[in-house]
Amino acid sequence: MRRGRCGGIALAALLVVAACQAGPPEEPKPSVKENHMAVYSKLYADFQQRSFLPVTSNATGRERWFAPLAESGFSNPPTVLLATPIGLVVQSVDRLALISSDGFVAWSRSHGSGMSAVYADSAVYYRGKEGDLYAVDAAGKPVVSDFFVPTATDRGFIFVAMPVTRDRILLHTFNRAEEPEPGDPPQPSNFQVLLMGAEKYDDWDWIHEFEGGCLPALLTVEHDRVVLLSTIGSVTVYDVKTGEKRGAFELAGTEFLQASIDNENRLVAALVSADGQPAVACYDLNGKRIWQLPVETAERHVFHQPPAIGYDNRVYYINADDLLVIDSGTIAWQTKVARSDRRYVTVLADGSALVTSASIAVRFDKDGHAACTITLDPAEPVVAPAVASENGDLYLATVRGIHCYQ
Repeated sequence: MRRGRCGGIALAALLVVAACQAGPPEEPKPSVKENHMAVYSKLYADFQQRSFLPVTSNATGRERWFAPLAESGFSNPPTVLLATPIGLVVQSVDRLALISSDGFVAWSRSHGSGMSAVYADSAVYYRGKEGDLYAVDAAGKPVVSDFFVPTATDRGFIFVAMPVTRDRILLHTFNRAEEPEPGDPPQPSNFQVLLMGAEKYDDWDWIHEFEGGCLPALLTVEHDRVVLLSTIGSVTVYDVKTGEKRGAFELAGTEFLQASIDNENRLVAALVSADGQPAVACYDLNGKRIWQLPVETAERHVFHQPPAIGYDNRVYYINADDLLVIDSGTIAWQTKVARSDRRYVTVLADGSALVTSASIAVRFDKDGHAACTITLDPAEPVVAPAVASENGDLYLATVRGIHCYQ
């Protein structure tokens, strides 16, 4: 499960050990190049439904422990928390760490920016400094290293990695355009979406290439479709196994800001129309609009989390100064959220919601009543979405480290 070399050719092994074996020439594999122009630079997608956790928490605000992160700080704050069976994965700008259930740092290592860490099959996947894919187990032992991506250039890196099966992984990669020669026009960057595995460097099933800009690829609940959204409002749906196009549609005059997939494989997106009206909308993967809810115009330079989806397909979205809980296009309940540069919502299995803003975390029940409020003292901003573990512990990340509450 490490990268090897045979006759000077790099080999990649994702989940099984690679064997250096020669084989007969293979038929050309499908590769498609399409054109999507970039419009809006602040892109984000909840590509793994991280905003929904299949756990519950009755945390009342009693702090169990605080784990300082030596490398953390205002220039290197935690950005991703993953509550996993092997511990709490904490990803900051350039460090990745695993914290045990009792608050001790099991291991810490550097990583490359641009890709959110992923947990699958008892391993943590992350992007290395050189742009390749790595994975380590609970003890910090490498299980994937220097994963070779055939489409990546020396100016490219992995954007998104999503394990689909035990021997196949969906990759979204990005290649920066080469610097133009003096007097030449700039060239567009390009993205690739591809399905790879398992035994050698060219073991990929399909590749699609795009110029311009797009949101991180979205994977449906059953892992049978991958949804690609360009920044200018076009949607393309592919079969995960074959790479065949299963559908495409355009939302004319619309920019995507953020997007998620709900539990019925529908696209839930935050949009801005050509006349500047923001909305949250739901579409099936054939392009039929199920519902749309106009929302208050908010400052576009302020971070907005992608729509969070509950177990019952309710949509939780923070816009302007409100948390909106949307049920089939109608607001079920809403509440004010303190103004802050970073505001997050995480939905739990019972429909309750963990909302953080500035140095305050509130757990709302499914009907919108505040069940618990935690105020950090000394005051310090929460810098990543809150998460809960299987035993109900609640984790908050600040620039100093990780707080655990029960």
